[in-house]
Amino acid sequence: GADGCLLGAKRTLQRRRPGLTCLDKPGFRPREPRVEPCACQLKDTECDYGFERVNGTCLAMQGVPADACPGLQKSGYVLSATKLRKVHADVCEGIERLIPDAESQGAGGGGKGRGGGGFWKGLFYAVLVPGIVLVVAGVVWANCLPETLKLELAGAAEPLLAGLASAGWALLDAIVAVYDAVRLRVGGWRRRQEIGDAYFEPLADRLEVDPEDHRSPPLFR
Repeated sequence: GADGCLLGAKRTLQRRRPGLTCLDKPGFRPREPRVEPCACQLKDTECDYGFERVNGTCLAMQGVPADACPGLQKSGYVLSATKLRKVHADVCEGIERLIPDAESQGAGGGGKGRGGGGFWKGLFYAVLVPGIVLVVAGVVWANCLPETLKLELAGAAEPLLAGLASAGWALLDAIVAVYDAVRLRVGGWRRRQEIGDAYFEPLADRLEVDPEDHRSPPLFR
């Protein structure tokens, strides 16, 4: 623009003037590129998802329902009340003056809830929290509980542990059964593919090679 800002910053770098064929002196080092952020302006924003700019105003797209993008709905992204979002990779400063709500302020136009981070965060907590509980329980069991209470708790927990063990073995058996079924199905498909390929092989006597090299694969092994 006229202010020299591109994607929210002024970038200054040194390069050889176009058309010149001179060479740099030994040991010459160009100046490091310099980036100076600019104050955010309306040109640093774009219409939010599902909206388009009409005469300078972001209006809802005709025929595009709010739930047209399932991935956006699942990500937890919240549309800005201003119907604006920061342009991707824009690094201008002071976007809160134009977009007060936080979701569309992030550099790169991303909100806090965008992307697939929710799944990994949930998985992380699902592993971390039980791990912490088990560690604390182990420390308390080893150092804080008297032997009589340990025996009582062990007796009370025995049926529960037995049930969990049975459920675990049942789940393992189910996984093995599914694996065997898939392996048999894939193996049968491969055998049919081999037989089909052998059917279309050229006759050995026309190629003048050893007939043993062009036998069809056996139907049974």
